[in-house]
Formats: sequence, structure tokens, C-alpha cells
Amino acid sequence: MSKNFHVAKDYIYSLRYHLVWRPRFNIDVLKNGKNIIEKTLKGVCRQYGYEVLYVDIKQDYIHLFLSTGPTVAPADAVRVLKSVTAAFLLKYFPQLKVFYGLYGSLWEKDCLLSTTFQLETETIRKYTTQKKGR
Repeated sequence: MSKNFHVAKDYIYSLRYHLVWRPRFNIDVLKNGKNIIEKTLKGVCRQYGYEVLYVDIKQDYIHLFLSTGPTVAPADAVRVLKSVTAAFLLKYFPQLKVFYGLYGSLWEKDCLLSTTFQLETETIRKYTTQKKGR
């Protein structure tokens, strides 16, 4: 068995996901809060039993590569990570609450989700530069 597989009571699995999401508006949320966001993401992943394999926080998006258990739906992992990081950032940076309070959410509703081992940079670029508010 490969070292990339995990063994649980009823499963032998290797579930890895690339998640990419972006803030609703391009302001300096990710640039100024990069370390805080990374610590928060890693803490949430630890709390929920996700394994962070890679995290990259750019000025206009977050790219997270993680491994989860077989009972975790990828959409649930995305929902948890986006909601907890938004709540933490709004608490840590009170000025964001004033701005984003008018618009309802810190993150775009969508997310790029891939189960492939290597997500191509071009795919991330296309996603992060596509017109918002479709």
C-alpha cells in the first residue's frame, strides 16, 4: 500500500482536493492577513481532521491542497473553511465588517474544486481572472 493512503475502520483511502476561492472584492484582505489566514486555515483543518498538504495565499485568491477522510464531502470542507476564515477575518479586521456588511459575504460564492493531484497553474489563472458576478 502506498504511503499516500490512509487506513480507517472501513476504508483504505487517499482523498485529496485542490480548493481555490477568492474574496468577493479585490481589496487587501489576503495581502494584509496572509499569515493570519494561513494559521486559521491550518487550525480549522486540524480541528476537522483535514490534512493540509499545501497552502498558497495570493493577493486575489487562496489555493489549498488538502486531504480529508472518506466521510467528508468536498463541498462541506469548502463551506467550513470559507465560513470560519470569513468569521475570523471579520473579527480580526473590524474595518472589513463595515465594508462587507453591506454586501453580505467576504468570499465569492463559487469555488474551484479539483480532485486531481496536480492542478495546473493555467486553470487557476483562468478561474481567478474570470469576470466576477456572473
